[in-house]
Amino acid sequence: MALPPTRALDYEKVWVGAKADLRMSPGVATEYRQAIEKEDELSLKRKTHLQRYFKEFCDHDDYGRRLSDQKFKKEGNFPDGLGGSVAIYTFKAWKWRVYGAVMGVGGRRSFVGVGVDPDKKQDKADRAKLRAAAKAIAQLAEYHS
Repeated sequence: MALPPTRALDYEKVWVGAKADLRMSPGVATEYRQAIEKEDELSLKRKTHLQRYFKEFCDHDDYGRRLSDQKFKKEGNFPDGLGGSVAIYTFKAWKWRVYGAVMGVGGRRSFVGVGVDPDKKQDKADRAKLRAAAKAIAQLAEYHS
């Protein structure tokens, strides 16, 4: 018997803005906190930049114009494992990436983070992580509504 889909609505809201929310799966939220909680220079840079990008995404409808590809990028469409495809986006800051999709959750536009690359060594996205993110998004109840 198949398990019921997970709900993005139950994921942690890490940023709430006037126009949208930013949610992360439990594991991704933990990795995010670990990436920004230390007081070292790299953690402080990540925190400052990511929070600025999250605010832009959540407070404005024209986030695509406001955030360059170096900050928030559509990586492409990837197979969802169900015969369709999912547009996967990435927030990027200081060799750290969060992968997810933009979708409606609880009646609001949301970025739903389902994967992370915590120690990015090169600029090019890891295709396996992008494919895994697409399949994780496809497991969410909101993907099917």
